[in-house]
Amino acid sequence: MERKLATVLFVDLVDSTGLFASADPEVVRRRVTLYFDRARECIEAHGGTVEKFAGDAVMAAFGVPRAHEDDAERAVRAAFAAMEAVHELGLEARAGIEAGEVVVDEVDSTFATGEAVNVAARLQQAAGAGEIVLLDLWGKLDRPGSVFADITWVGYTGDRPPERYTRAFATVAAARDAAVSLVQRAASGGSGREALRGWQVDRAASTVLRNAGYGDHVLHRTGHSLGESVHGNGVNMDDYETHDDRRLLPGTGFTIEPGVYFDDFGIRSEINMLVREHDAVVTGPLQADIVTLV
Repeated sequence: MERKLATVLFVDLVDSTGLFASADPEVVRRRVTLYFDRARECIEAHGGTVEKFAGDAVMAAFGVPRAHEDDAERAVRAAFAAMEAVHELGLEARAGIEAGEVVVDEVDSTFATGEAVNVAARLQQAAGAGEIVLLDLWGKLDRPGSVFADITWVGYTGDRPPERYTRAFATVAAARDAAVSLVQRAASGGSGREALRGWQVDRAASTVLRNAGYGDHVLHRTGHSLGESVHGNGVNMDDYETHDDRRLLPGTGFTIEPGVYFDDFGIRSEINMLVREHDAVVTGPLQADIVTLV
């Protein structure tokens, strides 16, 4: 047996019992087979491996038998693609995703077990209609010296998110982008990289949130260090929990993840950045809108 870091995806039909209760068994079989085929195509197109079909559910793994540095992102994109494909069939699906350590039987095996499998299944089962879902994924390559990625995307389990949700997301995205712009200007020399500190990045994002009236709903710092541990020991983007006065030097990796939280929902957009010798880059896509999950 071997332990590996992987991202597990479950996709399942919504209310399949009600959909097929009065249908001809042969029609049901054809529709379910087509659903399985579409889900498999979406998963394999994004580099995942279908582990099994169970009832109306599809279980897939990203990172076994072979890992990619963006397995978590691949799983999210596969989930979105699968749910859209199923919607085109006149059906609805929901998904659950979890990243973590799994156990496989041998090096080239795709059969995975572990807590990540159980959590992904429970998340899929718990997904309700009309809810905000924060897809928080983290992982790294399965080799010495690898550095973690840690991202969060925002989904909505419905056709169209309410204005309250979209307004909060737009503000969080603007706060995220303000922090990114500050880091990039500093890294390129535009505002003096030597002077840029972690707390200043937090301040740039939190100012946007406060000015929009969300100050009472900010519950955490803007970002944390990334390293061989998901929460590294480097500079944090923090003027909330502490006042991190450490500089953002070349080679620094960290998250930008402003968020606002209410009694009934929360919004967070999390991306990763790397400061290089003469610039700073976002190491993945920037979410522009809430993704609908049906």
